[in-house]
Amino acid sequence: MKYRILCLAAVAALVLLSGCSGGTKQEITYENLNSSDITLSVTQGTAADFAVSEKFPDTKIQYYSTIPDGCAAVKAGKTDGYSFDKVVLEYYAKKNPETVVIDESIGIVDICAAVAKENTGLCDKVNAFITQLRADGTLKEMEERWLNSENPQMPELEKPQNPVGTLRIVTEALTEPFTYYSDGGNITGFDIEFGTRLAYAMNMDVSVESMTFEALVPALQTGKADIILNDLNETPERGENALFTEPYFTADIGILVGADRYTPAISKLSLSKAEIDGRLKNAAVGAMTGTRGSTYIEDNYPNAQLMQFDSMGDAVAALQSGKVDYAICGMTKSLNYAKANDDISYIDYPLTEEGLAIAVKKGNTDLQNKINKCIEEYRKNGVLDDMKKRWIDETSNVYETADIPIHLDGEILRVAVAANAEPLCFVYNNKISGHDCELIERIAYDLGMRVEYQDMSFSAEIAAVQSGKADVALSVVPTEERKKSVDFTEVYFNNPQTLITRKANNENMSFVEKVTAFFEDIKESFIGTFITEHRWKLILNGLGVTIALSVTAFIFATLWGAVLCMMGKSKKRFINGFARIYMRIVQGTPLLVILMLLYFVVFKGVDIPALAVAIIGFGLYDGAGLAGIFKTGIDSVDRGQIEAAEAIGFQKFDIFKKIVFPQAANHVFGLYKGAFVSLTKATSIVGYIAIQDLTKVSDIIRSRTYDAFFPIITTAVIYFIVTYILITLLSAAQQRLDPKKRKRTLKGVEAR
Repeated sequence: MKYRILCLAAVAALVLLSGCSGGTKQEITYENLNSSDITLSVTQGTAADFAVSEKFPDTKIQYYSTIPDGCAAVKAGKTDGYSFDKVVLEYYAKKNPETVVIDESIGIVDICAAVAKENTGLCDKVNAFITQLRADGTLKEMEERWLNSENPQMPELEKPQNPVGTLRIVTEALTEPFTYYSDGGNITGFDIEFGTRLAYAMNMDVSVESMTFEALVPALQTGKADIILNDLNETPERGENALFTEPYFTADIGILVGADRYTPAISKLSLSKAEIDGRLKNAAVGAMTGTRGSTYIEDNYPNAQLMQFDSMGDAVAALQSGKVDYAICGMTKSLNYAKANDDISYIDYPLTEEGLAIAVKKGNTDLQNKINKCIEEYRKNGVLDDMKKRWIDETSNVYETADIPIHLDGEILRVAVAANAEPLCFVYNNKISGHDCELIERIAYDLGMRVEYQDMSFSAEIAAVQSGKADVALSVVPTEERKKSVDFTEVYFNNPQTLITRKANNENMSFVEKVTAFFEDIKESFIGTFITEHRWKLILNGLGVTIALSVTAFIFATLWGAVLCMMGKSKKRFINGFARIYMRIVQGTPLLVILMLLYFVVFKGVDIPALAVAIIGFGLYDGAGLAGIFKTGIDSVDRGQIEAAEAIGFQKFDIFKKIVFPQAANHVFGLYKGAFVSLTKATSIVGYIAIQDLTKVSDIIRSRTYDAFFPIITTAVIYFIVTYILITLLSAAQQRLDPKKRKRTLKGVEAR
């Protein structure tokens, strides 16, 4: 009896101890993985085994013989994480929501086939077959079927009529989606389709046998098999016992962890093409004007409601406010928007296969060839890969810049950019920087030149190169339509179009939590808009440009309006007719169109500052409106007063100065003030012609903070303050012009 009691007490003590030691487990982040408190599991001899040992030398490592065992250990909490090919782990995580794959990749692995060491003939045939599949797009088709589909099925392939033999494939059949058992009990997967296509291309039948991983290479060595297809990568040790082909797929190496212990840096949705088609069929989609994304939606989803915006910041604002259901843009932008906004999810599916290139003027083959040569050199010596690592990181907002030397006396390379495309081209520490900017600065240095950026709307970049305002344009996707206008260099970066959408809202939050979150957002927005990277300096500079442009343009408009008014009152039909026709044409043409015509057509090839073009454009446009105001004021003066002045000998100039002007000015001064305010607000469009005014600065800040509202509100408040001050100054001037409101004094009489 005593023995039983002691046993029960021991069991109870063990339960209590295990309960006490099983507290809340440590949250997993990429940064804390390299710790002796963390245990990561791998399958011995895989690329993940080497990657984990290199990346996390302080981490405890456990070994599992199969991938399913390692994944199951994570699910059961037996290990903190299991590392293998990211594609395989993501497939497991889809079926087991208790697990998740971390955002970061810890390496890449080339997937190859393996043949017997002496079988060089078969190896050459496989390599040639891989080249063929890559060239005709079959590999991409297979990736789409097996890696991006919910229920992949083996396609019907045409068998050879008179096979000359059988290609014997061996595999472990445990690495879905590459090689695994289907519900019907057949071995299927990406690798099996590859092997079947290979066999049929060689006019052979095919057999597939499953065995343990350790038995695969011996099967080759003993002649029991011809080829291994098993999501396999080459290692030095394996290379001693088998001959490996060229890679037919490249995969990231990831880490599977418990979903309750990991918070992703960005919110991702993994959707198949079929699911995306269903969602976009009748959805409202936001895109930036003139981009490949807007064209893609128009071409592929005719029933979708496409809403185009001048900037992606505006499209994201529409997404967050519920005006659109999705927004489409390049992968790098999508990742950054999801990274910076808790209410946005990134849909991890490439809608297009496209890359970015540099646009050059038609016929400028010399510059085009020089840039291509530089890009090819950077690709070979690893510069492009290094730039991608430093700039394209979906888990961090901190960028590692490079110091590129400058030829201070070199020829200027004028570069058209839209500096709101983080991380490709954006304002970083009050300087235009980014992946693409570093690339063009490297190219310019190697060509003995120096870069001069022209920041403008993306839709104006091609026109800038065409008209000679810029030598090159960055971050442009070569399309057949664009190729009619400009030439393109080689593609230097792949950036497919992807989607972002809204996450679920915070309806479950209490009122107090919502209010607290609101003020916390305001605080973060204020810091991001004004404090971070001293962005208040950008705002001050933009404000200075806006004020200088408004005042100067309005002075010119006033003078030009006075001239037009006099021409309109002329008795000569030619002069009078010219004024009337001019005013009709200008008043019927949008201001933006006039600015674009002046900048890209009238002053094509003329070295004139964009600010001067804007002053001329606003002056010509608003001068027509002011001419009408002036005419109204003059016509309001009683004709009898003018005739009386003439009768007593007043000269025309004196009549205008002392009788007409004071009354006319007082009569229309309210309209004159309104015209000034309208012009000041209209200057917000000058970003289209590479002027960094207040509104353009707001777009730049929004492109960095990904905050769609606070910079807009800030801009609106600043415009209000500026226009209020201007109206106050003009009202003070009006007091001096109105004889009824001026203080009167009589000469020789002292005021009491």
